[in-house]
Amino acid sequence: TFLFPAMMFDMRAGKHPKSSWKQVDNYIRKYVKETLNLPPNASNHYLYGDRSAGMMGIPHCATDSDIAMVDSAFKLLTSPDHNISQLAWKDISALVARRYKLQEVSPEDV
Repeated sequence: TFLFPAMMFDMRAGKHPKSSWKQVDNYIRKYVKETLNLPPNASNHYLYGDRSAGMMGIPHCATDSDIAMVDSAFKLLTSPDHNISQLAWKDISALVARRYKLQEVSPEDV
């Protein structure tokens, strides 16, 4: 119950690459299956499925880290502080230009 909230800051900050979060998922999944006496090849849907459907509802770190980063970026881009939103816009524009090898980036590109 304390593990996932403790990792949320690292997810939001993008402190670790997605491959690291996949390793965390693999590690957790292995030991949860052992604890439940499930075979290693048992479906993962039971582990990650919705609790309201009778499944375990374990957070999927690799997916949650992507969601947290998008959420943080959106909050920075829509910040009421003009300096913060401008800085975020410059950062995402540079990222898009680098990724797609563009000279100039328009709002449509982003």
